[in-house]
Amino acid sequence: MDAARRRGTLLLLTTALLCALAQCVHAEDKANAYCSADPSRPVYAYLTYVDGDGESHTEEAVLASFGAVPPQDAVRVSLAKPFDGCQPAEEHRGVLAGRGNCTFLQKALAAESASAPLLVVASNVSLPAWRGGAWSMGCTSVEQVAMGSSNLSVVAVMVPQDAGARIRDALRDAKEANVTASVALLKSPFVDGSAFVLLFLALATLGLGSAWSCAEDYGLCIHRINAAQRRRRLREERRRHLGAAASRRRGEGSEEGESEDEDDDEQYNTSLEVTPRTAACFVVFASTMLVTLYFLISDVMYAVVLAFFAIAAAIAFAAFLRFFVGSLLFERALGIEDWHVWVSQDDTPSSPQAERKDEDGNAAEEDESAEASEEVQALLQSLGKQNEDSTQGKRWSEMAQGWARSFVGPAGISVMDATCAVLAIGTTVAWLVCRSTVVAHSDATGGLAPAYASDPTMCAVEAAAWVLQDLLGVSFMAHVLRGIRLPNLKVACILLPCCFLYDVFWVFIQPLLLGGKSVMVSVATGQGRSSSHASGTLPMLLTVPRLNSPLGGYSLLGYGDVVLPGLLIAFTLRRDLWARLRASAERRFGGAGRAEHQLTEIGVDDPPKDVLLRLLAAQGTASGGTRSYAIPCVAAYVMGLALTFIALKLNVGGQRGQPALLYLVPSTLGVVSFEAIRRGEWRGLWSGDAARGIVIKLKERHNAASV
Repeated sequence: MDAARRRGTLLLLTTALLCALAQCVHAEDKANAYCSADPSRPVYAYLTYVDGDGESHTEEAVLASFGAVPPQDAVRVSLAKPFDGCQPAEEHRGVLAGRGNCTFLQKALAAESASAPLLVVASNVSLPAWRGGAWSMGCTSVEQVAMGSSNLSVVAVMVPQDAGARIRDALRDAKEANVTASVALLKSPFVDGSAFVLLFLALATLGLGSAWSCAEDYGLCIHRINAAQRRRRLREERRRHLGAAASRRRGEGSEEGESEDEDDDEQYNTSLEVTPRTAACFVVFASTMLVTLYFLISDVMYAVVLAFFAIAAAIAFAAFLRFFVGSLLFERALGIEDWHVWVSQDDTPSSPQAERKDEDGNAAEEDESAEASEEVQALLQSLGKQNEDSTQGKRWSEMAQGWARSFVGPAGISVMDATCAVLAIGTTVAWLVCRSTVVAHSDATGGLAPAYASDPTMCAVEAAAWVLQDLLGVSFMAHVLRGIRLPNLKVACILLPCCFLYDVFWVFIQPLLLGGKSVMVSVATGQGRSSSHASGTLPMLLTVPRLNSPLGGYSLLGYGDVVLPGLLIAFTLRRDLWARLRASAERRFGGAGRAEHQLTEIGVDDPPKDVLLRLLAAQGTASGGTRSYAIPCVAAYVMGLALTFIALKLNVGGQRGQPALLYLVPSTLGVVSFEAIRRGEWRGLWSGDAARGIVIKLKERHNAASV
């Protein structure tokens, strides 16, 4: 017992000694840890001073990463002697010192030794303190930095050069007798107005892209019905005019027509469905590209990324204009039809009216079109004969025109397509010019945004740069939502959680494992490991200037934070579309009209919309009702984005950015899954049958087309 008691006493004493040594080491480290690494430490402040005449003045200031945190009561201020502030100042008074000759920390230690409550450092540049470039006031050695609060009691701030000159003049005029100064922290609004603008842009993108996806899905079915009816109409014409000979060649003609329609169908259907394997490989590919950009980002790589985005954005914006402005506004709403120019000599000049009348089977219009074609061909032949004796230069011109015609194709040039392409290219070029002007101004002024420049032209150029970038970005993301789609909820449950883990890892976990800044945040802001430029963020973000914050700058939202949840929203909207169409078909053709022989017999002249409804009725009503999934999913997206903005304001994780998918994926995917289980429609969404139309394959049967 005595031996055991002695061993216990010895162990207790050893533990106490180790704890004491640890406290000593900690105290020594704390004594040298002047700067705080706390990410929540305030940075921006107001410096208010009262001159000798009693007038109050307020200046922008940057708070040091060492010393006490304001508010600081008003104290008397004097000039440092010498002015660099590297020597102890007058006791119990604030100090105004100039920048240079020693570090910020040495100036603060000199003021601390004289019990000075306030240190004001006048910078050597006159950029705004809150909106300038790399404004910082910290320690130069890593050993002097630690988590927690600083062990210095002096409040240290830095003001621009012109503000320091004004304070210095006030001190000289008053002979340092009655000049007092105080410091207060900057109060910024919890939610800036730019967050609502970003929310509007995101919702507009989701709405336009999802509607575009539904229109493509519905239009593909109508296109297939038109193709089947056109094949049937050609066969009937062949029988009527050629009789038995056409019957003998019916099989050959049928196969040829079907192959042409299949090729046309492939050109019409340009969407890409995400597979489970693609969803799983996406994270690996995205991580590889992220690390590659981080290590290789440079002026050259930045220019390459910018060029690729410009090309993709121009193509997407042209398609966006063609569908929403050309097709929906001009053709459908206003009735202004498209027309073609520079049609090939071997083909009839096409027009939308002639094509529509030809599809309706109007024989009289076909004869008039054929006669017009013969007249045009005769005219072109006569013109060709007159040009036989042209010069060698004209012959080369004709060869160039022939090559151009072969490139354009026999259908000629669509005026609406050409107009949309010119507008898209012009918009992209204007954005590149405005962006390069803004970047050049920012690099030349050390990071000062043009919005705070004295030249109003620069303010207008900066506004045009972010407006055009957001316009191109919205059209680009809408085009992606139109071209890439989730076939079912199974793929969504693979893709979105993988992207969730990808986003969280590269923003939160990677800095903890490897140290340093987040790779994703660095790449998004254009500051990779090998970056040597100050060219701003990569053009893959929605950018909106802060509206209510005196700090200026931009609020940002990544394209992936819109597109990835948008794929799920587009999927739910397609499900809602087909659910409503099936309900309409059931009301119109259900009940007694459900018999197969009544539903499968489809005439070649029936309206394609009626044919589609009859086919849906023959297919039967899908499980589940017509209650929307898209509306709860959009509401969940708004909630998730609101949580992102709140987390960004609270600086969750200590990073400048937030992984928005951390909040968006659980909210959107969780709501859709919960609603599917609650309504008993999980199986239909999991397989994708509830969000899919019908597979149309019409075959010949007794002068009609059938399923």
